[in-house]
Amino acid sequence: MTLRHRLHQVIYVPLDDRPVNAARPHLLAQMVDYELIAPPAILLGRYRTPGRPEELADWLTAQVDEPHAADCLILSLDMLVYGGLVASRSSQLSLEEAIARLEVLAQLKKQAPGIPIYASSVILREAPDSCTSGMDEHRQELQQYSQLATEAGRSDAENQYSEETGTGLPAAILRRYRQVRERNHQINLRAIEELAAERIDFLALPQDDARPAGLPQVEQARLQDRIEQLAVDERAMIYPGTDEVGMTLFARFVHRHMEKQPAIKVQWVDPAASERVAPYEDRSISETVAAQVDVVGGRLTQQAAQADLVLLVNPPKESDDEDRESLIRKSLTDIEQAASTRGVAICDVATPNGADDELVNALLDSELNLVELLAFSGWNTAANSIGSALAHATLRLIARQDKGAFDLAHLFTNFAPMRYLQLLNSLINTERAHLQLLFLSLIDDWLYQTRLRPQLKEELHQLVDDGSSDLTELYPRAQQVLSNQLAQAAADLWMKHFWGKSCVQVGEGEERNDIVLAELEETRVELPWRRLFEVAVEFDINLELVADKKQS
Repeated sequence: MTLRHRLHQVIYVPLDDRPVNAARPHLLAQMVDYELIAPPAILLGRYRTPGRPEELADWLTAQVDEPHAADCLILSLDMLVYGGLVASRSSQLSLEEAIARLEVLAQLKKQAPGIPIYASSVILREAPDSCTSGMDEHRQELQQYSQLATEAGRSDAENQYSEETGTGLPAAILRRYRQVRERNHQINLRAIEELAAERIDFLALPQDDARPAGLPQVEQARLQDRIEQLAVDERAMIYPGTDEVGMTLFARFVHRHMEKQPAIKVQWVDPAASERVAPYEDRSISETVAAQVDVVGGRLTQQAAQADLVLLVNPPKESDDEDRESLIRKSLTDIEQAASTRGVAICDVATPNGADDELVNALLDSELNLVELLAFSGWNTAANSIGSALAHATLRLIARQDKGAFDLAHLFTNFAPMRYLQLLNSLINTERAHLQLLFLSLIDDWLYQTRLRPQLKEELHQLVDDGSSDLTELYPRAQQVLSNQLAQAAADLWMKHFWGKSCVQVGEGEERNDIVLAELEETRVELPWRRLFEVAVEFDINLELVADKKQS
């Protein structure tokens, strides 16, 4: 039983099989009572094993065999063309083969012309790493080449970085790098043409790791020129990001589908730091926030009274920052009222690859009720955190409105008992999905990335030289240590800050009840790519329906 007049379905092909791409979008969909239909996991590949683009194309065309098979298709062209993000950095696929794999878009539009297609195609990071091409061993030299090629012209850069000069960048690596860059750039240009031909309805071109100057900026300019030439600038966006794109495109579709445009007021922990450029990004953090707001289908407002939510951003920090602790605590105090009225989301981009320990500790010590937060995010790059926080927070607003509609209908409609229980169960499921995503963000972004991952690296430091190193041989040992420590830390956090809290009230008057957070079921932990960079965490949350204490 759905809270909506009918079941809404979205067919989703993710960037790869990592939890942020494959699992979190499903929680977003459950939160607003949509169904996300994804391919069998085996078709997505895993880490160094590419996905299966030809089989994915067959799967997609089979899914849209009926005219009303779905309300939208959200497609990663990197998966459909290369077999995923990591595979997109390999030189094994030719340009001709890559272009041929885009033909599935025309087939999908022919079969189901009424289903909108939201697509993403990543602009290659400045210095890609690929285990099949050897480029990962020369990332620093490739970054220097990118800078030189932008400033002095490509031929000069090639002369400086050749085998003869002994710079450490072999000619074969440079040739492979240029080949991959050019192939991926041509695919992005072709995606813009597919957009102009109405075979794509919205195109996101997120920029993977880059700096303010380099070859990615040259490619962005060319892509933007082509977008303007084909007059599709209202349906295409170039901006920092990558791993969050499945979540942001889903949020964008839901907002368009429901004719909503949430108004977002940004509040900075340190306003003076809002123009800083975060690591791995090519523009100021304020520009990245504005772009991600646009991607999810929202709008910025300076007026708190007009805002649907407040986004508190902890900006990139620097070593000489002063009074950070007082700024953080003052910001948390300032948003306390908003958290209980219009709603607050917290986005922590102080450092990459993990939440700011100082911010989270202050949050836990504050008067803020964590259960009332719309979202929390502090993982990987700034754009990743901002986009996922906005997707979660804005869709949480819709879930809150669904709850209000449920109460109103219950007040003025004489539901049959079975119908009421079915709708109540759907409402509880949407609450559970939100709480799972909120608590998961705290577990992953803070407990794991900030607290436990450095400890685990230290324990394995003699055998593991980097967080992205392959842990195949050490996996059982790392898995056991991580499972024990992270499960216990998660249980402690739940008991102290979530257990027993009321997350929502349903009904009116004497029939009002609280949905209360109960036990956290067994926490299951996995390192999905056999490396320390990401973790997969699964758990179940028990919710109980309790009579409102004020009525007893």
